[in-house]
Amino acid sequence: MKSDRLFQIVRNLCIVLMLYNESFAYKRLKFSFSRQTDQEYQLAIIADPQITDAYSYRQKSGFLLYMTEFYSDIYMKRCFNAFKDVVDSILFLGDLMDGGREWKSKQFQLEFQRFQRLFYTTNTDVYYVAGNHDIGFGSTTVVGAIEDFKRNTKQELNYSVKLPHSYVLVVVNTMALEVDDSIKQLKDYKNDAMQFIKSFSNHTKEKIILVSHVPFYRPPHTKCGGQRTTSQGIEQHKGYQYQNLISQANTDFVFSYIKPEIVLSGDDHDFCQIKHPNGVVEVTVPTFSWLQGNDYPGMGLMRLNDDGLKLNVIRLPNQKLFYHSYISIAIAFMLVGIFTREYKKILIYIGQCLVVYAVLLLF
Repeated sequence: MKSDRLFQIVRNLCIVLMLYNESFAYKRLKFSFSRQTDQEYQLAIIADPQITDAYSYRQKSGFLLYMTEFYSDIYMKRCFNAFKDVVDSILFLGDLMDGGREWKSKQFQLEFQRFQRLFYTTNTDVYYVAGNHDIGFGSTTVVGAIEDFKRNTKQELNYSVKLPHSYVLVVVNTMALEVDDSIKQLKDYKNDAMQFIKSFSNHTKEKIILVSHVPFYRPPHTKCGGQRTTSQGIEQHKGYQYQNLISQANTDFVFSYIKPEIVLSGDDHDFCQIKHPNGVVEVTVPTFSWLQGNDYPGMGLMRLNDDGLKLNVIRLPNQKLFYHSYISIAIAFMLVGIFTREYKKILIYIGQCLVVYAVLLLF
């Protein structure tokens, strides 16, 4: 029958779209990680995954929160699985969780275990940076969240790691520099960060890759480069548990002791590349999540070899565009049903597509 042929055409198109959207779009990411030389060292950089929780959209526990978490998680897990076994190490640039600073120790542990299930790897070195959503910011930093973060990640807030080709990864909790000296319970964390920074005053051996969750200061209206999804740069604003930029004074303090080859930062959720007055390039890596206000999520891939380093920003699939394509397919089914007056077949063929979709969700 003519109506069946029309329905079958739309159904077949639906299946092809689903195969691409739910599988191939993620698997093709692996091609971005091909090594240029045998000696090349690859560092994957994931910024602001902020796994969705009850604090993300002020949702109470229930079906809606479950579905939001499910689709947030499956997107990041698919992206991560495409490259987790082909890179040498992975750097999480902070804001691992959305509500980490709000959780009590038990809930923090449960959320971090969920994080580890999403980003599970056994053969790759993993480095963590604390973000303001993990522990708070400046004078409003949550001491309990700091200890929970350190206990679960088994890493300090300030540390350095030697990498191949004479590079060293230097992770600094720059948020602690913004602590007011009158806050006694946070004074030690600020002093720890300052002493760690000062320890690099005579460092001349390895080439430094400096890591800060919050971007460093830059003058107002500084442009971020063509890969940014908005025309506006990162401007200084402050609010509850956040500050868009490290202050100018603290930025100058860090750069007076640490002389990096490059700076990596996150927090902003969008790409930004600037050159500081000292000539150092800072790259802000976009969010890894499709639910954090950026329709074009991304990640960084740093390649190290004897000739130097190269940093690429890799764009991840546009999940919202996939859902728009499904809506278009549903409309096409309805139009065919109306045109042929075969209304029951609309549900039959949509049901066939949903079966394929459900199967693809399992892989």
